[in-house]
Amino acid sequence: MEDITSCWLKRDDSANKAETHYLPQGVHKFPFEFFVPTGCPTTYEGSIGRVRTYVSATLEKLWVADISTLKPFTVINPLDLNKDPRAKNISTEMVMKDVMGLEMKTIDVFSTFIYELMKRVKTEYEEIEFEDILWVLTVPAVWSSTAIHFMRQCAEKKGVRQDRLMIASEPEVVSVYFQYLHTFNPTGVPELDKRYLVVDIGGGTVDITAHEKTEGGNLIELCKRTGENMGATEIDKNFLDLLGEIVGEDVMKSLMTEDNYKDSYFDILREIENFKRTIFVSSNDNLFFKVPKSDLEILCKQYYDKSLMEKIASSKYAKELSMKKEKIVFHRSSLSFLFIPVVNKIIGKIAQVLEELKEFQINMIILAGGLSRSPSIGKKIVNKFKHMKIITTPEEYAADLAVVTGAVLYGHRPHFITSRITNFTYGRLVQKPFEIGKHKPAKRITIDGVDLCNDLFEVLIERDTTVMVNEKIQKEYKTTSTLQKQVRIAVYYTEKDKVDYVDDDGCRMLCEVMVPLGESKMAHQCVIVDFIFGYAEFQVKAFEKETGKYYEVTVELP
Repeated sequence: MEDITSCWLKRDDSANKAETHYLPQGVHKFPFEFFVPTGCPTTYEGSIGRVRTYVSATLEKLWVADISTLKPFTVINPLDLNKDPRAKNISTEMVMKDVMGLEMKTIDVFSTFIYELMKRVKTEYEEIEFEDILWVLTVPAVWSSTAIHFMRQCAEKKGVRQDRLMIASEPEVVSVYFQYLHTFNPTGVPELDKRYLVVDIGGGTVDITAHEKTEGGNLIELCKRTGENMGATEIDKNFLDLLGEIVGEDVMKSLMTEDNYKDSYFDILREIENFKRTIFVSSNDNLFFKVPKSDLEILCKQYYDKSLMEKIASSKYAKELSMKKEKIVFHRSSLSFLFIPVVNKIIGKIAQVLEELKEFQINMIILAGGLSRSPSIGKKIVNKFKHMKIITTPEEYAADLAVVTGAVLYGHRPHFITSRITNFTYGRLVQKPFEIGKHKPAKRITIDGVDLCNDLFEVLIERDTTVMVNEKIQKEYKTTSTLQKQVRIAVYYTEKDKVDYVDDDGCRMLCEVMVPLGESKMAHQCVIVDFIFGYAEFQVKAFEKETGKYYEVTVELP
């Protein structure tokens, strides 16, 4: 990436001993570059890696700034989003901080990334009409409905039509991928058991689900999709901490925050990605990590008055490290701490889910995702679950493309999964005759002389219930007043088994529809409402009898 200072006219300001930069009049573009956050759909992580965009500025007059104020581009720390407790409920108001503490809206980061993907598709496949593309965005199993809706907003912000966009769960599309994989390669891929567990070990999360294949060839869900924030991102953090212990925290901070060294910091992040593959695939005892040696030499001398070799020799890892040209040579045994805690967490999560599903007698585990091919991870999982068949992606197929390939297959056949387990109890807001001693006095309202209890939560579907895709629940709404001009249909959900009112703790609104009423001579008008549980969406369809009009809303299921 070119240095932004090439846009500036420099001179030595001997008066204040500081270098001052002058930007002449006109239009200037400032590059802004960031790595793809771990929370982005893994469908696209491997294909692009990072995104560059430009901010334009028009200057009416000469602009002067001290060099310390220059921020040519920034680094969005890829660890922040995954560790942020708000990540599961990400919203348009959430901000991300770069390594210098500067903020930008998360929706701008994600939507820019999606835009760059769209731009690449347009460039490489000019013969395809953009409006003909069905986009399938994949999300981790741990994401909430708020986070899923956020991803939809990011795509729509960049021009993807609502009816041309599907949101899919990553472990589900992996399951679809493996169902087709045996068809593509019957000799290299064993036929799957009737029931199996899917474990997608991706960049920042481990996503798990369990499926059963029906006689018709479709899939039904045996447990709620689940996952944890563990995976390659945690290894990234461990490795950056290791480098900090070797070369010094001050050196690492300068690499992250000082303009002169940010390119080197990007190089380190890219090398970590390559190094992880080496750790997990290579069987060699000596592992090589390329570093920006010249910049490290300068910074080690600046902060510690030592050369890079001297700094390595004085670290606690001195006996396990050496330098060969521009590469640090690690002995494999010194790096076990990078992945062992992650592997143990993954194994613990798999064991927990299998225990919850023991009634189904599952004997097969499908491993997918970039880390699934790691001998360090795969071997430990095989050793832990010796009584089970472990299926991984064949050598000729890329393990980290299981999600993107499965997403394409899922887009062609979204009916493949015919039932799901509800994560929440879903209900609707109703009003019923007020009963003294049963209902809260504060909920008492009087309409046309009748005492009613307002804000009652009436269950539509309980938590942990198997729901068939497109299962429909029909309810009838009648007006409570002759002056009523519209009917409000409001749907709520909760993790609790039972709530009485829609404003109880832990109860949240999923969606609402306002249905205008036509002119009628009847004392009470009627609206027929269908509540439909879709693939990954919930739909409300309301039919107003007097006008014959339909009203509907579609939202992602939490």
